[in-house]
Amino acid sequence: MVFKAIAKFIAMIPKIFKIITGVIMGIKDIFLGLAREFEEFPQGAYYLGMHAAIFVQYLGVFAFTNLFCAMQMIQNFTSCFFWYALDIFGKILYLIPQLIIMFLMFLGIPADELETQFWMFMEDIDRMVVDASGYHIIHFPKDIRDKCFNCKRLKTSVLINKANDAFGDLKDPIIPLMTGGIVDMFNGARSAVNAVLGPIGIRI
Repeated sequence: MVFKAIAKFIAMIPKIFKIITGVIMGIKDIFLGLAREFEEFPQGAYYLGMHAAIFVQYLGVFAFTNLFCAMQMIQNFTSCFFWYALDIFGKILYLIPQLIIMFLMFLGIPADELETQFWMFMEDIDRMVVDASGYHIIHFPKDIRDKCFNCKRLKTSVLINKANDAFGDLKDPIIPLMTGGIVDMFNGARSAVNAVLGPIGIRI
């Protein structure tokens, strides 16, 4: 009986050693994760604050400039109504060629490139006509554009690009920096628990 007990104990030594090793390695990962969190979290928080401040700044400029332009359009609405209506009418008419272009692109024909080349050609023609006569053929007169349409404001595309930059950096490196140590600590704790519970068939 004694020899059997000793043999059984000796057979258990590798398992016990494996459990102890697993627990020690898990604890090591917990402390390393804690050290990593103390080191990297401030960097992630700094990047997050910097991006948030920049985005809020852009958002404020976007709101202010667009509000100013909207007020300007409202103020000039009466005198610019004809030109606004003409612009809307032109955009409605242009829906027809746009639908044709979309259909041709669906067929594999690069109609959008032809459209771009056409308008570049028309811009060149318009510039020559303006230089010769002072009148535009594809644009409203400059004084009308300045009064009714032109307004310096932050474009929506710029704000969207800035938001995309912020969210892109949020995914990497901000979140990894702010949570990498926590993930390591969790994995270390899980390894330690699994080392203890693994022999009885329980894993987390």
